[in-house]
Amino acid sequence: MGSLPGLANDPAVTGKIIIKPESRGLSDARRQVRLLADDLELGEDDASDLLMAVGEAITNAYVHGARNQDGDLIYLGWHFDGSTLTITVKDDGPGFVRSDDSTDHWTLPLLGQGIELMRTAMDEVQLQTNNGGVVTLIKHAQKRAA
Repeated sequence: MGSLPGLANDPAVTGKIIIKPESRGLSDARRQVRLLADDLELGEDDASDLLMAVGEAITNAYVHGARNQDGDLIYLGWHFDGSTLTITVKDDGPGFVRSDDSTDHWTLPLLGQGIELMRTAMDEVQLQTNNGGVVTLIKHAQKRAA
């Protein structure tokens, strides 16, 4: 996996990778997201938020959706239109059901705190749990100050 040079000047950037649900695959995905943040010249706060949120989404896909390391895969896709970065993490697992009764992260059960972290870090988080799990993360990104 190499750097994607000059992306910050490209009006639209789209990419994807397929991740095997194993520690190396998860590590490679996080490294790719860091490269993407660097290449898009995101500010440090946006880059940190992005890494944390995508890490949570990938971990959730690994734990809840890709239980068979020999056959299941996790799909990581991204699109940057010059101002908004959209990241999608998809798995083929059964998904999960989460009640939105509480938005107080201190009272949420352990399963669900990662979703709240994603919501805190990103401008928008969309969850779909039918036909596999799909997490869509949206960040209105600001480039680094020169």
